[in-house]
Amino acid sequence: MPDINRVPSGESNLNDNSRQVYIASRFIYGPYTQYAIQAGKFIAGGPVNAVLDYFRVDDELPNPCYHWCVVVGDFYHQLQSDENDKCYYENQRLHWIDCWNWTKVSTTKFNDVAIVAAATKVIRAMPKEYHLLTNNCQHFTLNLLDLICRDGRRKVYTLENPLTLKAAYVPGADDSKEADQEQEVEIAFVVNDEAHLDMKLEAEKFMNEKTPMATLEDI
Repeated sequence: MPDINRVPSGESNLNDNSRQVYIASRFIYGPYTQYAIQAGKFIAGGPVNAVLDYFRVDDELPNPCYHWCVVVGDFYHQLQSDENDKCYYENQRLHWIDCWNWTKVSTTKFNDVAIVAAATKVIRAMPKEYHLLTNNCQHFTLNLLDLICRDGRRKVYTLENPLTLKAAYVPGADDSKEADQEQEVEIAFVVNDEAHLDMKLEAEKFMNEKTPMATLEDI
């Protein structure tokens, strides 16, 4: 399924006004609930049982109907999966009836267009198949935080397509071809590695603690 983008088109900007970054969670309802339950049952009935036996976890799994995303400004950004358990990226404008539970994790200077580009990069780098334990909305959330919460900026010159740069990521770049001449691009990078890692670890810990568990019978 193709990604779904509802952010208006415009110029990507890594150095916009600083905004709060939140992670948000809720139970999902409607057709996505059925997809989540089916995925949970498939995984719970397969090799995960052996893992649960090994670690003696009493058949508890993260509830597949509990969902996480990244919220910045007026939009939330999330991993979704279709009826075939194929992952895709979707963003949506926030509404007061959405019933998200929020917690602040960091700040970003990426504008909405830049966040869409970063999220697109994240989803392309992740496995295509959804997995309840190893490839889910929490992994997408952490990977997106890693990209958009980088606080350093610098200009570099490159003949490479900006998406292939090792130092960081240049959102909004055309990844269909290589640059034919040297160009100046701005990249985002981590200034304080320890603080950046702490931010990600705290976000991961928070999600793990807040995600309800479910038994095989519940699923």
